[in-house]
Amino acid sequence: MKFTSLIARIGVVFALAVIGLGAKAAGNIDGSFANAGTARISGIDAYGPTAMTVHPDGLIVYAAVRPGFHDVVVGARNANGSPADGFALGGLIPIAIAGGSLSQPVLGYDPVSGASVLAATDLQGGIYRLLLCRILNDGTLDASFHLTNYPGQTGCIVTNPPAGAPNGLNATGMAISRDGVISLAGTAFDFAHPPLFKAFYSLVQSGTVDVATQVLNVSGNNVTISGLAVDDEGSYAYMSGTIQLVDGQENVDEAILAIRINSVLGWTFNIFNTNLVPRGSDEGNAIVVRPGSKIAIVGVAEESSSIFHQCAIYQ
Repeated sequence: MKFTSLIARIGVVFALAVIGLGAKAAGNIDGSFANAGTARISGIDAYGPTAMTVHPDGLIVYAAVRPGFHDVVVGARNANGSPADGFALGGLIPIAIAGGSLSQPVLGYDPVSGASVLAATDLQGGIYRLLLCRILNDGTLDASFHLTNYPGQTGCIVTNPPAGAPNGLNATGMAISRDGVISLAGTAFDFAHPPLFKAFYSLVQSGTVDVATQVLNVSGNNVTISGLAVDDEGSYAYMSGTIQLVDGQENVDEAILAIRINSVLGWTFNIFNTNLVPRGSDEGNAIVVRPGSKIAIVGVAEESSSIFHQCAIYQ
């Protein structure tokens, strides 16, 4: 692996919205953040940011993909939107894998180390490998972050595909417990044995042997997972996504999928097919745990034809 440092700026925009603060109107841009509510960071060709985590002191850490470089860049802003000069001297750190192409970054805050954790997908030779990095608040990789089965890899680790997913994993959700256990969820790939796309749930902690991954086959249907949430006790994890339902004429109907999983008690799922047209398309894009043993999923519902869609929230 090759990891280099770079002082740079990225062509993206941050905007902070106010939600019910004093006399300010709820939903308006917070003028006290950065420059009239917007922090513009320019100078590097990138998509994003597509991932963000906020530390208890308000530090905003973000990640973006640079397709032209096949890497991911990570930067930080202070709580007030100003450049975080203590993080990579106010610049960005690129994370690149020799011979690979990185995509789909997700970020989380580790309360044990006080660092940010980055997960991303590393595509090499048709295999989607899982990249895990722990990034300190000064913008350097945490050399103490390691797994026993991957000697020589510290700070960032590229893991092998697990059993049940020979073509690898694409992580799209992360949650980190109070004791530093990283939960990951996303889509597992097996291009030789249908269904080709399955759900997966992983647990990993620095210093352990390997990433413990469970691959979930939901009634033999293709599944893509887009979100992960964990309850306050960490006893259950919840995943949102989309499932393809195929009828006897090979027509595909896409519905919302919700999965609840426990490392000991196993998993259950529900399918929500709310579109108003045959063979329509519903998508579950993100999930949160709400008080009172409820979860909410936000996504898309197809209303009356392939050109009419609605944003939707399900509880």
